[in-house]
Amino acid sequence: MIRNSTRHTADPKRNNRRKPERQGTALLSIDWKSRTPLYDQIVSEIVRLRRLGALQPGEQLPSVRNLAVSLGVNPNTVQRAYGILESNGILVTVPGKGAYLSDDAAAGRMVDDICEAEFRAATAHALQYGLSRERVKAIVDQIYDREGAK
Repeated sequence: MIRNSTRHTADPKRNNRRKPERQGTALLSIDWKSRTPLYDQIVSEIVRLRRLGALQPGEQLPSVRNLAVSLGVNPNTVQRAYGILESNGILVTVPGKGAYLSDDAAAGRMVDDICEAEFRAATAHALQYGLSRERVKAIVDQIYDREGAK
């Protein structure tokens, strides 16, 4: 399931009118200070969780309303994120049943493509700011070492 991170409560200006969280809903995080639109953050988090295996193909996602309440966002924001995921083949909506992660192999490749595109964009920024290839590699190595990835 998708979870809300502790960053949700970091913004004291937000109205905390959420219902208590269901167990297993703290994986998805929203950064209220980010300039990235909330719907893009939701898309990125679902893609990230799918890529990490925290969300499995065929798994049902929370309803638009439940996720909106859990995150403290407008349901239209979640609906927009789900629409983007569906148009990219990552999500399948079954009327009256809910939203499910696609179990299509092409959806898995799409998730990989999105991750690669984000990495390419970050690398392009590093290049624009004059970071050397060696420095970029060192940064990547530090991230992998710190996060324990292999």
